[in-house]
Amino acid sequence: MNDIRLGARMLAKTPLSSLTIAGLLAVGIGTTTTMFSLFDAILMRPLPVNHPEELVRIVQRRVRLGTTSAFPYRWYEVLRDHATSFASVFAETATDMDFRFAVSRRPTSGGWRNH
Repeated sequence: MNDIRLGARMLAKTPLSSLTIAGLLAVGIGTTTTMFSLFDAILMRPLPVNHPEELVRIVQRRVRLGTTSAFPYRWYEVLRDHATSFASVFAETATDMDFRFAVSRRPTSGGWRNH
Protein backbone atom coordinates (compact mmCIF):
# COMPACT_ATOMS: atom_id res chain seq x y z
CA MET A 1 0.00 0.00 0.00
CA ASN A 2 2.89 2.34 0.73
CA ASP A 3 4.22 1.78 -2.79
CA ILE A 4 0.93 2.94 -4.31
CA ARG A 5 0.93 6.12 -2.19
CA LEU A 6 4.54 6.81 -3.09
CA GLY A 7 3.80 6.29 -6.78
CA ALA A 8 0.79 8.63 -6.64
CA ARG A 9 2.86 11.36 -4.92
CA MET A 10 5.63 11.04 -7.54
CA LEU A 11 3.08 11.36 -10.37
CA ALA A 12 1.50 14.39 -8.68
CA LYS A 13 4.89 16.12 -8.40
CA THR A 14 5.49 15.94 -12.16
CA PRO A 15 2.08 16.26 -13.87
CA LEU A 16 3.49 17.21 -17.30
CA SER A 17 5.70 14.12 -17.41
CA SER A 18 2.84 11.97 -16.17
CA LEU A 19 0.49 13.27 -18.88
CA THR A 20 3.19 12.83 -21.55
CA ILE A 21 3.82 9.24 -20.51
CA ALA A 22 0.09 8.46 -20.35
CA GLY A 23 -0.38 10.02 -23.82
CA LEU A 24 2.49 8.00 -25.29
CA LEU A 25 1.08 4.82 -23.78
CA ALA A 26 -2.35 5.61 -25.24
CA VAL A 27 -0.89 6.23 -28.72
CA GLY A 28 1.20 3.06 -28.53
CA ILE A 29 -1.70 0.90 -27.41
CA GLY A 30 -4.00 2.43 -30.03
CA THR A 31 -1.48 1.89 -32.81
CA THR A 32 -0.84 -1.69 -31.77
CA THR A 33 -4.57 -2.42 -31.62
CA THR A 34 -5.13 -0.90 -35.05
CA MET A 35 -2.25 -2.82 -36.63
CA PHE A 36 -3.41 -6.11 -35.15
CA SER A 37 -6.99 -5.47 -36.30
CA LEU A 38 -5.77 -4.85 -39.87
CA PHE A 39 -3.51 -7.91 -39.77
CA ASP A 40 -6.38 -10.04 -38.48
CA ALA A 41 -8.89 -8.73 -41.04
CA ILE A 42 -6.56 -9.03 -44.03
CA LEU A 43 -4.36 -12.05 -43.40
CA MET A 44 -5.90 -14.22 -40.71
CA ARG A 45 -9.56 -14.48 -41.72
CA PRO A 46 -10.60 -17.21 -44.15
CA LEU A 47 -11.48 -16.24 -47.70
CA PRO A 48 -15.16 -15.42 -48.27
CA VAL A 49 -15.78 -18.43 -50.53
CA ASN A 50 -17.75 -21.61 -49.90
CA HIS A 51 -14.87 -24.08 -50.35
CA PRO A 52 -11.49 -22.30 -50.08
CA GLU A 53 -9.65 -25.64 -50.18
CA GLU A 54 -10.81 -26.01 -53.79
CA LEU A 55 -9.23 -22.76 -55.03
CA VAL A 56 -6.48 -23.22 -57.60
CA ARG A 57 -3.95 -20.60 -58.63
CA ILE A 58 -2.39 -21.20 -62.02
CA VAL A 59 1.18 -19.97 -62.37
CA GLN A 60 3.85 -20.15 -65.00
CA ARG A 61 7.55 -20.55 -64.37
CA ARG A 62 9.97 -18.56 -66.44
CA VAL A 63 13.69 -19.08 -66.26
CA ARG A 64 14.61 -15.41 -65.96
CA LEU A 65 11.47 -14.04 -64.31
CA GLY A 66 10.67 -16.82 -61.84
CA THR A 67 7.15 -17.88 -60.95
CA THR A 68 4.36 -15.53 -61.96
CA SER A 69 0.59 -15.64 -62.24
CA ALA A 70 0.55 -12.96 -64.94
CA PHE A 71 -0.95 -14.21 -68.20
CA PRO A 72 -2.20 -12.50 -71.32
CA TYR A 73 -5.92 -11.72 -71.06
CA ARG A 74 -6.59 -14.02 -74.00
CA TRP A 75 -5.33 -16.99 -71.94
CA TYR A 76 -7.83 -16.09 -69.23
CA GLU A 77 -10.63 -15.95 -71.80
CA VAL A 78 -9.72 -19.41 -73.11
CA LEU A 79 -9.68 -20.85 -69.58
CA ARG A 80 -12.96 -19.15 -68.71
CA ASP A 81 -14.71 -20.34 -71.86
CA HIS A 82 -13.29 -23.85 -72.27
CA ALA A 83 -12.04 -25.22 -68.94
CA THR A 84 -14.27 -28.03 -67.74
CA SER A 85 -12.37 -28.80 -64.53
CA PHE A 86 -13.26 -25.49 -62.85
CA ALA A 87 -16.62 -24.26 -61.59
CA SER A 88 -15.57 -20.69 -62.40
CA VAL A 89 -12.44 -18.79 -63.34
CA PHE A 90 -11.32 -15.34 -62.27
CA ALA A 91 -8.29 -13.25 -63.14
CA GLU A 92 -6.07 -10.98 -61.10
CA THR A 93 -3.77 -8.20 -62.14
CA ALA A 94 -1.02 -6.06 -60.74
CA THR A 95 -2.16 -2.82 -59.14
CA ASP A 96 -0.11 -0.65 -61.48
CA MET A 97 -2.00 -1.64 -64.64
CA ASP A 98 -4.31 0.84 -66.35
CA PHE A 99 -7.76 -0.36 -67.41
CA ARG A 100 -10.35 1.37 -69.52
CA PHE A 101 -13.89 0.07 -69.44
CA ALA A 102 -16.50 0.49 -72.13
CA VAL A 103 -19.93 0.76 -70.57
CA SER A 104 -23.06 -0.14 -72.51
CA ARG A 105 -25.86 2.41 -72.29
CA ARG A 106 -28.48 -0.34 -72.30
CA PRO A 107 -28.45 -2.96 -69.53
CA THR A 108 -28.32 -6.53 -70.68
CA SER A 109 -30.37 -9.31 -69.17
CA GLY A 110 -28.54 -12.06 -67.36
CA GLY A 111 -25.89 -9.96 -65.60
CA TRP A 112 -22.30 -11.16 -65.35
CA ARG A 113 -21.19 -14.30 -67.08
CA ASN A 114 -20.33 -17.00 -64.63
CA HIS A 115 -18.74 -20.05 -66.20
